[in-house]
Amino acid sequence: MDAKIDAMEITRLKDVYGALLTDRQAEMLSLFYDFDNSLSEIAEQYGVSRQAVRDVIERAKVQLAELEVQIGLCKKNRRNP
Repeated sequence: MDAKIDAMEITRLKDVYGALLTDRQAEMLSLFYDFDNSLSEIAEQYGVSRQAVRDVIERAKVQLAELEVQIGLCKKNRRNP
């Protein structure tokens, strides 16, 4: 899976594999993609830098993509309506 995945795909992957992320990763992904918070807003809420939030989100995206490559549940769900 390409490292540059769109927001819809990330949301789909998060719905399927989100329980396998850390609480912090899941919360930050949700704030960023579901609630449209900026990196700065999330950073302020967590008391960390904007770069720290970006790093957490990027690591979570990579982890979700790797899980999809290994397990493939989203791909299977798209083939079986």
